[in-house]
Amino acid sequence: IAEENKKTGTYTVTVTYTKPTDANGDASYSTTIFLPVYQFCKVTELRNVERGSWTPGDKVDHRGYATLSCADDADGNKWYMKGDGVAQCLMGSENFQWESLTPAPTCNPQSELVEKCGLLEEPEFGDVVYKDENTAYFTCGAGYTLIGAEQEYTCDSDTGAWSIITKDNPNGHPPKCQATVAAVTRHVIVSGMEITVNENVCSDDAGVDRVSNALKAYLEDEDIVRCTVESYCTWEDFTCNHADSLLTVGFKLNQITSLNDKTVLTEDEARIKSQAPTKTFEVNTESKKRAIVSATINKVTTDVATTCSAGYARIDNSCSSCPSGWGYAGDTCVPCSIGSYSAGNSISACTQCTDAKTTYNIGSTLAAACVEGAAVCTIGVADGVATFVPPTGSRVEFDKLISVTCGVGHALAVDADNTFKCGATAPACYEVCLLADRSTDELKALFIHDNIDATGQLVHNEKIQVTCMAGYELAEDEPVKSYTCNDGTLPVFQACIEQAGSQVLTTVIVCVVVLGVAVILLFLFIIVQWRKKKNAASYKARTNDMDMVTTHATPSPACVPDQKNRTLTLRNPAGNDYDL
Repeated sequence: IAEENKKTGTYTVTVTYTKPTDANGDASYSTTIFLPVYQFCKVTELRNVERGSWTPGDKVDHRGYATLSCADDADGNKWYMKGDGVAQCLMGSENFQWESLTPAPTCNPQSELVEKCGLLEEPEFGDVVYKDENTAYFTCGAGYTLIGAEQEYTCDSDTGAWSIITKDNPNGHPPKCQATVAAVTRHVIVSGMEITVNENVCSDDAGVDRVSNALKAYLEDEDIVRCTVESYCTWEDFTCNHADSLLTVGFKLNQITSLNDKTVLTEDEARIKSQAPTKTFEVNTESKKRAIVSATINKVTTDVATTCSAGYARIDNSCSSCPSGWGYAGDTCVPCSIGSYSAGNSISACTQCTDAKTTYNIGSTLAAACVEGAAVCTIGVADGVATFVPPTGSRVEFDKLISVTCGVGHALAVDADNTFKCGATAPACYEVCLLADRSTDELKALFIHDNIDATGQLVHNEKIQVTCMAGYELAEDEPVKSYTCNDGTLPVFQACIEQAGSQVLTTVIVCVVVLGVAVILLFLFIIVQWRKKKNAASYKARTNDMDMVTTHATPSPACVPDQKNRTLTLRNPAGNDYDL
């Protein structure tokens, strides 16, 4: 195969022998060998990320890593990598050798982080992986193990600080990436795996083998155990006991290659512990009554055991020397306690400071870190609603700036600095004054302009200006007044009164209105009287007409009801009709 086309993977090699007719010995045989081929992964097969580049740029050895980094743009804007940007080259696939990256990495503007908790310091030989702008974790390159790290770190949006800043690590130093060497042995020991099964399938050696084979095949098929598939470990020491419908089994995964890489077994151990419970597999009992029996895993207990060669310590199942700031104790490395230090890269104990000197914190790396006790300032206790960063109890220099964050409903006084030097008096937190306590209806009743932000608040010693409505004032020529918030208390607002000039104007307006109403009423009275006179004259004219009808009618008219319209009609000799 051409060098550029070689792949890392586990290949199945079948060896078949056929005996010539004139040869002695067995006739023929066939055997299968699983052959792990150590090669490399092509970095060009990783996904392209805008503004990002992978390091190294060409290829990565098996179980090595490629790391994504983001470059600044032409305008000087800085970018950071968010998501899983550390890809490991793995065996086990003929088409794609890299592990899947979840979530997919992207390059994002650093302003996302600066606006919150900022960027974490990267360890030497390692990287920071930001799951998002609020969560991050550390990784180390191939051949290095991560020492002294939490599983992940979070950003506190209230204090603006990452959780890596603690009493023992007030400066937020990153964890260590320490070079590793191959372990002598490494095992995953599975004990007490309890399996529910109704039939005693472990009654003899043949049954034990059938259960062992069925469980191993199932864990491999479910991608829970990978090291046996990839020929990095062997399945050994299987035990099986049955009592009261409960099967208790145990086995060991023995790492046989790549012993400098603990993740070969630790990742399998984590999957067994988290994914195996509740799984159900089948065992072929080869009995006449029922050939297939279902078995359900209820719980499992696991442990990883690592032994290291002389001159190296076991640290989190890796073998390495102790890093700087750490010393050898027992069979592992621990951080140097306060008052001691270590340059590291050895398995020696930490060195104690001389002349009764001390250190600021644990994990000191140099003799120069030993100082007089009087030079150490311990951050005091914050009041009930305040939070200090670094936190209470941290040992720092006297000129170390400490930030103060107040709890919900509290804030520093107006113009107060939110930092102070260790040894000085910390700024106090006060209750805030909520403007929502002053309703719009209350302001209107006091003739106060309702332009106050009801969602806002005032901090201690902060002033607010209250303005009267148009035509009102607090005192003569005083339409505005200031009030000061005092630890959550805001004085009662003074009611506004009408301006002096406004009272005269109001009187004039009222007089004009009254006079206008009087004029209108007089006009209406005149019209009513005129209508009355006009109606009287009309009535008199009609009466005269009726007299004329009565006088000239010959003979006297007869009253005949019109059955249809019921209208009484009188007719005079001239033929004129009059309706009554």
